[in-house]
Amino acid sequence: MTSLNFSDAATQDIRGAVQFLKQTSKKVVVGGFCMARALTLLAAMHVAEMDAGACFYGIPPAEYLDPKSINVPLICHFAIMTTGARRPRWTNWKPYLSNPNRGMRFIVMTRIMPS
Repeated sequence: MTSLNFSDAATQDIRGAVQFLKQTSKKVVVGGFCMARALTLLAAMHVAEMDAGACFYGIPPAEYLDPKSINVPLICHFAIMTTGARRPRWTNWKPYLSNPNRGMRFIVMTRIMPS
């Protein structure tokens, strides 16, 4: 994950895919697991055309994070007992990602997830 240009992937690649799908669909949801989840969160911050996001495990690098800028409904799954160092990063997101008035749902899983 360290060699991927997260900013370009979210703002160009995913945005382009969402814009393409919007030509024939009313709504487009971006979803992903692990690295694709990190990109889903970044897209939720930077891709105004997306309508919602669903993501499971995986956090983008800290320098790209700004959960306050997310303006689309999200459902996010996090593991409470991860074996890596990612848990402290997502716990900081909880106040922003658990706002039902903004269409967001924050789910914490209790089983151990690999890092």
